[in-house]
Amino acid sequence: MGALHNRWKSGRTIDFWLGNPRNVKSKPYTFNKGLCDGIEYIAIIRSAQHKVGYTITVSQDGQNWKLLTSEEARLLAHNDGLSQAEFYNWFLTDSENFFGKIIHWTQHRYSS
Repeated sequence: MGALHNRWKSGRTIDFWLGNPRNVKSKPYTFNKGLCDGIEYIAIIRSAQHKVGYTITVSQDGQNWKLLTSEEARLLAHNDGLSQAEFYNWFLTDSENFFGKIIHWTQHRYSS
């Protein structure tokens, strides 16, 4: 897994935006603030054996990875406000694999 930026840490404030804050023509505005409760690393990897074509693994430390069940993957997408198909389309637009972080503002963790 390549180096990921460490911008998000537990205790850091999160601004929730409607619209892109870098595009003033879209009239963006922040509608709420949250507090980062923690992060998990996430990897979405193409897999011929998985029903939807991908496997999702998560880790709290970047080393001990847990493979999500199909129900856990569905819940992850749902908690992000997306269907599974929308989730994969959003995160896999430029490549077959995705490596990143889940920013949590609740105590729920997928790797536990």
